[in-house]
Amino acid sequence: MSWFGRARNLVLLHEISSCLKESGLSELLQELQILACKVADSDVLNKLIAYVDGNIMKFTVLNQDLRHISAASKQRAQRFAHRNTGHDAVPFLELEDQDYLKRFFDEKVAADGGDEAFTGNLIARFVQKHDSLNVLLGKDAAEVERMLMDVCRDIFEPLATQTDVVAEFKKTYPDPKKQIRIIRSLVLQSEGCVHTVGEVGTDVTWLKFTTVPTEDDVKWMRDILEKADPKAGVYEIMVDGDSTAIKILQLRGHISLSPIIAKANLDNPDDWEKMVEYAVDRTTAMIVPPNPNDRQLRMVIAKGIVTSQLDWDESRGFGLALKDHDHIRLGTTANETMEKLRKWWPYLVGIESTLTHHIFLDDIRVSNAVEKLEAAVISKNNGDARTAMIDKTAVSDVKKQLEFLIPWAKRLRIGTRKALQYNE
Repeated sequence: MSWFGRARNLVLLHEISSCLKESGLSELLQELQILACKVADSDVLNKLIAYVDGNIMKFTVLNQDLRHISAASKQRAQRFAHRNTGHDAVPFLELEDQDYLKRFFDEKVAADGGDEAFTGNLIARFVQKHDSLNVLLGKDAAEVERMLMDVCRDIFEPLATQTDVVAEFKKTYPDPKKQIRIIRSLVLQSEGCVHTVGEVGTDVTWLKFTTVPTEDDVKWMRDILEKADPKAGVYEIMVDGDSTAIKILQLRGHISLSPIIAKANLDNPDDWEKMVEYAVDRTTAMIVPPNPNDRQLRMVIAKGIVTSQLDWDESRGFGLALKDHDHIRLGTTANETMEKLRKWWPYLVGIESTLTHHIFLDDIRVSNAVEKLEAAVISKNNGDARTAMIDKTAVSDVKKQLEFLIPWAKRLRIGTRKALQYNE
């Protein structure tokens, strides 16, 4: 080519080279951007998305747990508000009812500035204790509930421990006349429900006792009782340290049981219900009388079998194992054994009271033992000579009495458990 043609090609080559350089750089930059996106997608974004999704899931689970805890707590609060305290085994007045608990809670919330301020204070307490709400994430529902309850307990437990039944009684019934009327009603209930006959003009001796939580309550209690109880006799007021209850106990003598015994017909299960309706001790109300008839005796023997107090050995015959007694031999035949038991009323009383003790300890086991005995009586050929002394009526009578004794024993058991907790 001529020098002119070569010059033109050189310019063209220069332009092509420049374009190739720009194109190559653009291609390289594009490849680098694509590669960077791929790296970001696989190593950064996916992990970030997984992290975000995981936290969203944790928040979702926590939200569901909190809603469940809220609903369950409301139901539990309602059960507590309506619960049977166990004190209704004897006459009583319950201050801690649903209205009282609602008022107690509302007063605390109002003192903290209302619902919103109270909620904010709860959150602030939680954050102060755990540094952040984030500690709730990933916890199971039981742990979340425990952590929340700890914060609430720190608020309400001191309120409950810094008061007692006298202070709450005065707050609930501020009118002194109303206080006297309520205590008078409790005094009348504590006098008992035994219907007596022919006591007009008879001097009655009363022993009267009351317990209060602290020494500061003694004077107030005495002033109330002097106005509420016009009967002769001075109350002995004792400080027992129990902040949950005021207890009133009255004992009296000169009660003739003859009219009561003469009217009682304990053969009929319908009459048992009448006897236990106002009875403080239901075992005593239904206890077998001295020299019982055959039906009454068979029922006690059935109780002896249920509690394993009445035993039988093929070589030695029938025996009775009572607490604090040596083993008592009764006889080798059913008739001999029944006649001996008929005359030994204290032993019959021991059998009956032991059954009540067993019911108090484990009523389900007693019920199962009665069902097992009923099956043995029905089968007849059971290899147990003791069942020859009873019949289906005896077992049926025991089951009927259990209907009266088991609910009463359960309430007594709950009351005893609460008393033990308070003493601890």
